[in-house]
Amino acid sequence: RDGSDVFRGRGPRFIKGMLTKANCAQDILSIVESNMAELSASNVSTAFRRLAEQTYFSHGVEDLADADEGFQGLLQRARSYACDKKYIARDVASMLHSLAKL
Repeated sequence: RDGSDVFRGRGPRFIKGMLTKANCAQDILSIVESNMAELSASNVSTAFRRLAEQTYFSHGVEDLADADEGFQGLLQRARSYACDKKYIARDVASMLHSLAKL
């Protein structure tokens, strides 16, 4: 076992629990990257909110936005949820609000 699946989830509730317990931005992004296909709108919002809470971003998001695949995937997932008409406005607003905190 190489540790690459350490953060692999068991559904949106499990992923949310991992996101809320993550200790640093890199852990959050590892969880996101490992569970990209399973991320719910709530998970995306939680990930952005938790990233905003981390001091990792005190210098700004720009450095990570270009370099990190997990962050790029998170942005792409948020974009797809925002364009998908099956999600209610509250879910999309929550994601955008959390993203704006970054």
